[in-house]
Amino acid sequence: PRIDISIRASGILRDCFFNCIELLDDAVCLVAALDEPDEMNYIRKHHRNKAERPDSRIFGSRAGTYGMGVNLALYASAWKEESELADIFISWNGYAYGRDTYGTASHDQLIEQLKTVDVTFNKTATDEYDLLGCCCYFGTHGGMTIAAETVKGQKIATYYGDTRDPDAVEVRTLAEEINRVVRTKLLNPKYIDGLKEHGYAGASELCRRIGRVYGWDATTGQVDDWIFD
Repeated sequence: PRIDISIRASGILRDCFFNCIELLDDAVCLVAALDEPDEMNYIRKHHRNKAERPDSRIFGSRAGTYGMGVNLALYASAWKEESELADIFISWNGYAYGRDTYGTASHDQLIEQLKTVDVTFNKTATDEYDLLGCCCYFGTHGGMTIAAETVKGQKIATYYGDTRDPDAVEVRTLAEEINRVVRTKLLNPKYIDGLKEHGYAGASELCRRIGRVYGWDATTGQVDDWIFD
């Protein structure tokens, strides 16, 4: 079946490769127009008014701005309840993009899309960049997860794809991927010794990575206790 998806597009993709966003939006419109049964085409099923374009599926920050807000709130301790992180994600990322659409305020549409989310997903293509390599990863994937869970009122599944080897593609749970990255890098004595060679810069990198572990835990709850212990 054609699965209905919601995409959080980065500001870099928006500003450098907007043609890719238009291509994705065109695909959504084409699929929504197909004469197929609901059980085979969830985009068509969720398309309420067949005479109009389907609602936006691609969202991002307001035009001219970058970031998703959630990581900034976490680092500033500017939150108390998980629902506040959800509100921040929706507020920062409720702007629609697509063919003939550029940063239109669409917070209600984003909320409606989040209500249909059963699974959140991101992937890695190289170990040069893993899910502890930047706060934007938990801000985006984690932010969408906590936002969807808050508006739905229930937990959802979180998955992570591994395309480092195109001939051996894997999909793991987010918790499994966090464990993999922590074991291979953050808690790996050889990795730690390598960072020690860089003095204060290595210590700073360890500190930032530990902060990102906290970010994933706050937004998804998928960090096992043994990691912190």
